[in-house]
Amino acid sequence: MVRRLVILLLFATTAMAASVQLQWDDDQSGVAVYRVYSYRPGRNQPTDSFITVPGTQRTAIFEGVSSAHKYFYFVTAVDANGVESSHSNYAKINTPSVKVPGKFSGTLK
Repeated sequence: MVRRLVILLLFATTAMAASVQLQWDDDQSGVAVYRVYSYRPGRNQPTDSFITVPGTQRTAIFEGVSSAHKYFYFVTAVDANGVESSHSNYAKINTPSVKVPGKFSGTLK
Protein backbone atom coordinates (compact mmCIF):
# COMPACT_ATOMS: atom_id res chain seq x y z
CA MET A 1 0.00 0.00 0.00
CA VAL A 2 1.21 3.48 -0.81
CA ARG A 3 1.99 5.00 2.56
CA ARG A 4 2.20 8.74 2.17
CA LEU A 5 1.69 11.25 -0.61
CA VAL A 6 3.46 14.61 -0.55
CA ILE A 7 2.90 17.42 -3.03
CA LEU A 8 5.03 20.30 -4.21
CA LEU A 9 3.44 23.13 -6.17
CA LEU A 10 5.67 24.40 -8.95
CA PHE A 11 4.51 27.49 -10.81
CA ALA A 12 5.77 28.29 -14.26
CA THR A 13 6.22 31.81 -15.59
CA THR A 14 2.74 32.26 -17.07
CA ALA A 15 -0.33 32.98 -14.97
CA MET A 16 -2.33 30.00 -16.15
CA ALA A 17 0.37 27.35 -16.40
CA ALA A 18 1.52 25.65 -13.25
CA SER A 19 2.53 22.15 -12.40
CA VAL A 20 2.21 20.02 -9.31
CA GLN A 21 4.95 17.57 -8.40
CA LEU A 22 3.85 14.62 -6.29
CA GLN A 23 6.05 12.26 -4.27
CA TRP A 24 5.10 9.18 -2.29
CA ASP A 25 6.55 6.44 -0.11
CA ASP A 26 5.93 2.77 -0.78
CA ASP A 27 7.57 -0.37 0.58
CA GLN A 28 5.81 -2.87 -1.68
CA SER A 29 7.53 -5.09 -4.19
CA GLY A 30 5.97 -6.25 -7.45
CA VAL A 31 4.48 -2.91 -8.43
CA ALA A 32 4.26 -2.68 -12.23
CA VAL A 33 2.95 0.90 -12.37
CA TYR A 34 1.48 3.59 -10.18
CA ARG A 35 -1.66 5.48 -11.12
CA VAL A 36 -1.70 9.03 -9.85
CA TYR A 37 -5.20 10.51 -9.84
CA SER A 38 -6.16 14.18 -10.02
CA TYR A 39 -9.55 15.44 -8.91
CA ARG A 40 -10.95 18.97 -9.05
CA PRO A 41 -14.28 19.21 -7.18
CA GLY A 42 -17.15 20.23 -9.41
CA ARG A 43 -15.20 19.51 -12.58
CA ASN A 44 -14.55 15.77 -12.74
CA GLN A 45 -14.94 12.56 -10.79
CA PRO A 46 -12.03 11.36 -8.61
CA THR A 47 -11.14 8.56 -11.02
CA ASP A 48 -11.58 10.46 -14.32
CA SER A 49 -8.09 11.88 -14.62
CA PHE A 50 -4.88 9.99 -13.92
CA ILE A 51 -1.35 9.52 -15.15
CA THR A 52 0.65 6.31 -15.04
CA VAL A 53 4.29 6.08 -13.99
CA PRO A 54 6.63 3.06 -13.80
CA GLY A 55 6.63 1.00 -10.60
CA THR A 56 10.22 2.05 -9.91
CA GLN A 57 9.28 5.74 -9.90
CA ARG A 58 7.93 7.53 -6.81
CA THR A 59 7.21 10.93 -8.35
CA ALA A 60 4.80 12.38 -10.89
CA ILE A 61 4.15 15.82 -12.34
CA PHE A 62 0.76 17.18 -13.38
CA GLU A 63 1.11 20.00 -15.90
CA GLY A 64 -1.36 22.78 -16.71
CA VAL A 65 -2.81 23.26 -13.22
CA SER A 66 -4.91 26.43 -13.02
CA SER A 67 -4.41 29.10 -10.39
CA ALA A 68 -7.03 29.80 -7.69
CA HIS A 69 -8.49 26.25 -7.65
CA LYS A 70 -8.65 23.31 -5.26
CA TYR A 71 -7.19 19.97 -6.35
CA PHE A 72 -7.02 16.55 -4.69
CA TYR A 73 -4.53 13.81 -5.58
CA PHE A 74 -4.10 10.16 -4.62
CA VAL A 75 -1.97 7.22 -5.75
CA THR A 76 -2.63 3.52 -6.29
CA ALA A 77 -0.22 0.67 -7.04
CA VAL A 78 -0.97 -1.77 -9.88
CA ASP A 79 0.70 -5.18 -10.15
CA ALA A 80 1.63 -7.10 -13.33
CA ASN A 81 -1.84 -8.74 -13.38
CA GLY A 82 -3.58 -5.37 -13.39
CA VAL A 83 -4.77 -5.61 -9.79
CA GLU A 84 -5.03 -2.12 -8.33
CA SER A 85 -4.42 -1.42 -4.63
CA SER A 86 -6.54 0.75 -2.41
CA HIS A 87 -5.66 4.41 -2.70
CA SER A 88 -3.20 6.44 -0.66
CA ASN A 89 -4.23 9.34 1.48
CA TYR A 90 -5.68 12.32 -0.39
CA ALA A 91 -3.31 15.24 -0.81
CA LYS A 92 -5.11 18.57 -1.21
CA ILE A 93 -3.78 21.80 -2.64
CA ASN A 94 -5.32 25.18 -3.15
CA THR A 95 -3.43 26.84 -5.95
CA PRO A 96 -2.74 30.49 -5.21
CA SER A 97 -4.24 33.30 -7.22
CA VAL A 98 -1.91 34.87 -9.72
CA LYS A 99 -2.40 38.61 -10.03
CA VAL A 100 -2.43 40.06 -13.51
CA PRO A 101 -0.82 43.51 -13.91
CA GLY A 102 -3.13 46.51 -13.98
CA LYS A 103 -3.83 48.66 -17.01
CA PHE A 104 -1.12 48.76 -19.63
CA SER A 105 -0.74 51.44 -22.23
CA GLY A 106 1.86 52.43 -24.74
CA THR A 107 2.48 54.66 -27.70
CA LEU A 108 3.55 53.45 -31.09
CA LYS A 109 6.32 55.66 -32.51
